[in-house]
Amino acid sequence: MEQSMAWVRSDGPIQYMGSTGDPFAIFEGIGMILSTSDNRGMNLAALPLLMVTGHEGSALKVLAAEKGLLKNTLPVSTEGKLLGSITNGQVAMKGSTQASGTFDFVITQSGETLLGRKHTFLSKGADVFAAGELKMRNGNVVGINNLSGHYVPGPNVANTYLDIFKAVNINISKAHLKIYNSQDQITKHILPK
Repeated sequence: MEQSMAWVRSDGPIQYMGSTGDPFAIFEGIGMILSTSDNRGMNLAALPLLMVTGHEGSALKVLAAEKGLLKNTLPVSTEGKLLGSITNGQVAMKGSTQASGTFDFVITQSGETLLGRKHTFLSKGADVFAAGELKMRNGNVVGINNLSGHYVPGPNVANTYLDIFKAVNINISKAHLKIYNSQDQITKHILPK
């Protein structure tokens, strides 16, 4: 079966500039979807793609989210609080909030990591690449998990978290990743390297 690669945005097609099967390529936009189809036009697979700025800011890198975007499963919370954010690896806390403690987090489709209370308040109910809890000590990420009742990221999605955090330039060299199943039992614990 012959396959071709097509890259599509919500507002139309976009040129693919990498090699077939290579998840890393250079593009000029955000919010694309990788779609693999056969020569009869049948869609075989579609994966949402996370677009992030490269190390030198000269190109965008693409990281395919293994299970796609996380979708909110419950009503959007109106009683949360935004306590800080991490953009391009820079932690910015609001007001007198210290960059230490445990925070709910979401990684938005723009690659920004929002910290605070209540996942859907942080995301405004939008689909996200990752959601869970982030433990910080003196501005350093020391713990990550996939506990989110609204987004319910399963173990398969959480297995991609370290790659997603690296892609959005967050230093996770000191971070433990604890992956929970739907019964809130730890199924995997990845230690810092």
